[in-house]
Amino acid sequence: MSLLRRITNNWPTKLAALVLAFAVWFWHTVASNPVETMRMQLAVTLVGREDDKQYEVTPKTVGVILRAPREVMRKLERRRADLRVEANVGGLPPDQRHNVLLHVRCDAPDFADLEAAGVQAEIDRKFVRVLVVQLDRKTVPVRIVYTREPPEEYDLGKLSVVPEEVEVRGTKEVVAPVRSVKAFVDPTKLLPQPYLVVPVRPVDAEDNYLDATQLEINPPEVTVSAAPEKRVVKTIPVVPTVEGQPAEGYIYERALASPATVEVTGDARVIEKLAALPTEVINIDGRRQTFRQTASLRPPEGVTPRNISSVEVTVIIRRAAQR
Repeated sequence: MSLLRRITNNWPTKLAALVLAFAVWFWHTVASNPVETMRMQLAVTLVGREDDKQYEVTPKTVGVILRAPREVMRKLERRRADLRVEANVGGLPPDQRHNVLLHVRCDAPDFADLEAAGVQAEIDRKFVRVLVVQLDRKTVPVRIVYTREPPEEYDLGKLSVVPEEVEVRGTKEVVAPVRSVKAFVDPTKLLPQPYLVVPVRPVDAEDNYLDATQLEINPPEVTVSAAPEKRVVKTIPVVPTVEGQPAEGYIYERALASPATVEVTGDARVIEKLAALPTEVINIDGRRQTFRQTASLRPPEGVTPRNISSVEVTVIIRRAAQR
């Protein structure tokens, strides 16, 4: 029997077998595992960023269509969080706008190469526009500012701040006016614990607040520490301080303070030894009669008068007795 007759012999049966084999293959590879589609919006991730540059991307999100066989798609759906759209901005010159090509990436190891994993990715646009701006930076001091008066009954000691300086970064126009940053501290919150972590705000040379949203401050918060000690309160007499000589024929008799006593608070070691609180010097040179004068109190270091800073002093001067 010739080869041709062998091929054509009983050809209907052979054709039916071929069709059946194709149907089985189609069902196994295509019909039972059809291609599915997943649509999603993804934020554009910039890679290759440089620390001394700022990047503005338009648009910030793009639409993505993913197509893959059903089995692959089921695995991919569990990795949605690992999907991203990348734009490589490494090496782009500053102060220009650039068209940057987009790519779909997946952080999951099974989909590191989407195409090889059987996934077709389509983005609704090929490029994004990226503005690259050269950034400026400088270091400025941190200043502590109380949001209220410290409680009189406590001495917070000398406050310390860590770090003492922060770095501000932004465009040259934004960074130039920054002279310092303020750390706002509520002193009452330093009593239960000796430290606070507080944010800082930038100010210019005239102490005007600046828009912090246009700046990157590193670190954005500082730690303020204190060593609070409870103050001692004591009532002590006020002693006017008088110097000089009245006019000839007159004598200085005494000086009386009103109020005669005041409450002071402060360092217990200093207050314990403090017997009286002096006033500023009152000069009586050439005086011929009794007079009154407001005199500021002069407490030693570590002592603070409570709710008073000066007293009214009456200086009594009288004519000397005739012999």
